[in-house]
Amino acid sequence: MAVLPPSRPFTLADMIGASSAFNTSDRDARAYPHTSYWTLVAADGGPCAVNDLFTDGGDVDNLALLGMLRRRIPAVVVFINSVWPLALDHDPRHWPDDGQIDPAVAPLFGQPSPRWPHNRVFPPSAYREVVSAWQAAKRAGRPLVASTRLRVEANGWWGIAGGWELSVCWVYNDRVPTWEAGLPDEVRQALPGAGKTSEASLARFPHYRTIGENAGALTRLTPTQANLLAELAGWGVLESSAMLRAVLG
Repeated sequence: MAVLPPSRPFTLADMIGASSAFNTSDRDARAYPHTSYWTLVAADGGPCAVNDLFTDGGDVDNLALLGMLRRRIPAVVVFINSVWPLALDHDPRHWPDDGQIDPAVAPLFGQPSPRWPHNRVFPPSAYREVVSAWQAAKRAGRPLVASTRLRVEANGWWGIAGGWELSVCWVYNDRVPTWEAGLPDEVRQALPGAGKTSEASLARFPHYRTIGENAGALTRLTPTQANLLAELAGWGVLESSAMLRAVLG
């Protein structure tokens, strides 16, 4: 079958524009990028070409996990760099309240969600396993890393086949006292909770806002903010290297 080239290429500018088109459910979709696109293979034999809406991926899968499940990737590391710190008073036997955990996590295990209503791919019982492991690590002052073996549930909306298992290493961005204790005094005194020496620009570290963290800039972080976050993430990976290697082989 001959495939004709598009009349207008999908450019880098189009991709950047789509990645910034967030919260479409609250806005007029006619103002968002649209282009002709081949849909995923459907149950009736698809794919088919449609004039589809392009938007920020966070509106459908903020953790970029579901596409990998559709391709049956056997081992995945999920990094959750969230605005919300993990609450230690959250009982993972129940679904979380707003602000207790990143809101994209629980819908993967079946929490009803108007924002992500089609994202259940794991059994609800596994939610408790993941969150309990994070909470135990946080109480111990370690990086919040949980390694799990999960059974995938069928999800027709995403075209995900069920009945198979994969390994997932979940890494949740949060403050780590063990890492902070090893910082130079000058740096440690700039962190939140250090009193008068705390820097205002680090008040939300490491849970920076995606948009509007700093006045006069939409998404820009200062060198200090970015470097501290990078150092924390890198240290956490090295500290948890045995768990990551066990998952990735």
